[in-house]
Amino acid sequence: MPIQTSQDRGIDSPTTRQMLERPWNVVPSQFVVRRPVMEACGGFDERFVSTCEDLYFLLLAREYGYFRGVAEPMVRKTTRPLFPKALNREPQCDLFCRLVRERYGKSASGLIREFRQSRMKVMKHMARMLLEEGRAKDARRCLARVIHYQPTSPKAYRRYLKTFLPARMPHTTKDSEA
Repeated sequence: MPIQTSQDRGIDSPTTRQMLERPWNVVPSQFVVRRPVMEACGGFDERFVSTCEDLYFLLLAREYGYFRGVAEPMVRKTTRPLFPKALNREPQCDLFCRLVRERYGKSASGLIREFRQSRMKVMKHMARMLLEEGRAKDARRCLARVIHYQPTSPKAYRRYLKTFLPARMPHTTKDSEA
């Protein structure tokens, strides 16, 4: 690894330790990396098709130097429904955790734990939305991932099993029946 000098430091570049403590929101249009660093890292890992590639790349880039964040908006993004996009990204999220664990060992425990917690919240949210839409089968797929993230949680299993029950009818009172 190249030696880093104080004049190479970017004021908004987190330390490797900070990057391994917890996930941080980053999109490729928000940072600038010098070409030699990009080449030393091998660019973006093509095993990541649509998620985690930027976070993994910046972890590698940080080993070779500093990068700078761009404060101004550089792109406009249109959001789309989470399902099934977020669920389809799960294998890449597993790959991200495996590669980070292999490369950084125990020092990445915080990042992996928080990243998995964040993914679990996304899966729970999607399941809740899908259940409200009456899409129990799709919700079940999301809840299966929650179980993946929380294999010892009885609550996760209960939520999953509830998707096999008929949907509840809205509660009515005697006044509303008249």
